Amino acid sequence: MDEFKQTLKLIIDGGFTSGRLFPFSPNKGTLADKIKPEITRNEILSCMKYAKKFLRKTGYKIIYLPKSNFFLFEKKN
Repeated sequence: MDEFKQTLKLIIDGGFTSGRLFPFSPNKGTLADKIKPEITRNEILSCMKYAKKFLRKTGYKIIYLPKSNFFLFEKKN
């Protein structure tokens, strides 16, 4: 979770005005598939939930797209 929090901090510190956040997905044959220890589904869902709360709290609007399993964020004016 610490590395994920660093990523969220980069969004704020870097002045991102919008973006898309999607869950980690280790597809077979990719570098992500070789990450050890494996990231559990519960940890992935926990990170996504944390990100939504964090971004809302720091002034972003969240647009959740349930069928696609990711969300968009946009800085409020």
